[in-house]
Amino acid sequence: MRHFIVTLYFSIHCFIIFGQACYAQEAWIWQNPSPQGNYLRDIQIIDDSTAIAVGTLSTIIKTIDSGNFWDVQHYAGGSTNILWGVYFVNQQIGWAVGGTILNTTNGGKDWTPQIPGDWNGFRDIYFFDKNIGWAVGVNGIIYKTIDGGATWLPQVSGTSKDLWSVYFIDSRTGWAVGHDFTSGETGIILKTGNGGINWNAQSDELPVWFKSVYFVDSMNGWVVGFDGAILHTNNGGMNWNTQSNQSSANLFSVFFSNQNEGWAIGANGTILKTLDSGSNWIGKPSGTTNTLLSVAFTENTGYSVGLDGTILQSNDMGNNWSSRTTGVTPSLNSVFFINDQVGWISGGLPSQILKTTNGGSNWIAQSIPVSDRIMSVFFLDLQNGWAVGAGGRIVKTTNGGNNWDFIPSPVVQELRNIRFSDNMNGWIVGLGGVILHSLDGGISWNVHNSNTSENLFGVSFVNNVQGWIAGENGTLLVTNNGGVPVELVSFTADVNGYLVNLSWITATELNNQGFEIERITTNDWEKIGFVKGNGTTTEMQYYSFTDDIRLVNNVDKIYYRLKQIDYDGTYEYSNEVAFEISQPDSYLLKQNYPNPFNPSTIISWQLAESNFVTLMVYDVLGNEVASLINEEKSAGNYEVEFNATNLSSGIYYYKVVTGYFID
Repeated sequence: MRHFIVTLYFSIHCFIIFGQACYAQEAWIWQNPSPQGNYLRDIQIIDDSTAIAVGTLSTIIKTIDSGNFWDVQHYAGGSTNILWGVYFVNQQIGWAVGGTILNTTNGGKDWTPQIPGDWNGFRDIYFFDKNIGWAVGVNGIIYKTIDGGATWLPQVSGTSKDLWSVYFIDSRTGWAVGHDFTSGETGIILKTGNGGINWNAQSDELPVWFKSVYFVDSMNGWVVGFDGAILHTNNGGMNWNTQSNQSSANLFSVFFSNQNEGWAIGANGTILKTLDSGSNWIGKPSGTTNTLLSVAFTENTGYSVGLDGTILQSNDMGNNWSSRTTGVTPSLNSVFFINDQVGWISGGLPSQILKTTNGGSNWIAQSIPVSDRIMSVFFLDLQNGWAVGAGGRIVKTTNGGNNWDFIPSPVVQELRNIRFSDNMNGWIVGLGGVILHSLDGGISWNVHNSNTSENLFGVSFVNNVQGWIAGENGTLLVTNNGGVPVELVSFTADVNGYLVNLSWITATELNNQGFEIERITTNDWEKIGFVKGNGTTTEMQYYSFTDDIRLVNNVDKIYYRLKQIDYDGTYEYSNEVAFEISQPDSYLLKQNYPNPFNPSTIISWQLAESNFVTLMVYDVLGNEVASLINEEKSAGNYEVEFNATNLSSGIYYYKVVTGYFID
């Protein structure tokens, strides 16, 4: 039995420290290529932070922080077959396909084969809900399940062509697409309206390379590419629909003046125009057979430039085009007009930038400090502009192009397109997956990880955070944070007694309001604190938070994660850190704190095993004055507050009784 004195003073009579084991993260994690260097064939985005990708050698990787870190997850059995497709219906339940069909019910930690096999035949999988799903593959195979994959039954596809993708909009209506693998030329689209009982072939065109992208707002955008490919989205890129046109020529540039009226240009002098958002594209005479590489409009006046110094002008919204003399014969790669009269074109080898101040009637060559060809030019206003090109060249003007200054570039790859959303924020894309970003008006440029090596040709931003990039082989990239996320480079946990010290470092931040610190000990994540962020910065930032876990009981391991929140309310989760908790191995009643006290004090004790516990307070005559605990408790550390407001000053005793332990 312990005693204490009720006074107006405070003192400490006992201090206990215990340690826990902390499991540290790896110091270096392979992010690009994939964590194992294997080819990745498919990716499923589960929410804003969580995604799972699959690939060769049965590679299964998962991220919970929007791709900053990836954990490798190999399914039980370790098959060396390729995994071609993956699909999740929620955070926990998902499937992957390849030589077999694998299923997980715990977010990818464990994988179980549902169809035994080792023939590498499945190519894609899709589930409408947690019970109904389809898998497709080589030789036209289609399997369906209505019990979450417990049983799979074959369906008749009516084709022997390899099927590479499957998608359903409800439990009855869906599509599967593929092609003849041996010839590589003939494709097929299958549709069902009865859940796969019958599949009917449809015809369509599938684009190969994308060359340009343009958005008029956050929802409506278009991409163009080879073989006359034009795709449209009206939901911010979530879905893309092929639009038919009269041409099969390779298309290199697309531009829209509003949601309805737009133009696409390309090889052999092709010019297409639409007045209904691309539902119908009509060919317009260009008067040239040269390849056109860029198009732009301002009000009624439009321009298109291309090979061999070609420059075309239209004064009637692109219905008729006339050739303009530029004075140069090298290919022109880019055109940009700030209003009806003032514009610039670029190209040539050696490099050329030409300016007009009378709507294109006359063009004057401007002096630039580089000889490499210029691939793109962009102006934010009449004075401030930039141009980019071969060899990673970047030049800038602040006087309308009368003088151009060389800007140091962090890359040597050819740069193909440049755009600014305001006088500070700009982006450049180029060959080999290059993406550059500037936060200081183009004075300095930082390299962004594009996660692709495909050549990138077009970039479009509707504000400082929302943008799209298009490139070769159907590459479409989208960002909702300006391409500069809060880049978390480390997140660690160290334990000192009852205190867990969390530390993390960011390399860059964009609109970062701060971090919520979350902890999970049993079933649900709980918020335990908040640390303010540093807004937008490209400098490394250091953060920390301390968690007191003395009252965390009946668990063997504690997990922590960060919820990074932007000013607009969007958020992303970090990777998790975890460590084991050492449970008490003995009974102990600790000295109250503070002691002396007024009017309350804290009484702490620890239990080595679950038991019924009573904790009582007595006066010096042995009379019970308070019963603080009288219930079953599991093993762990505990504390309770004793308030003596209604008691007289003096000496009091407290006693704990549990099983065979009395103190």
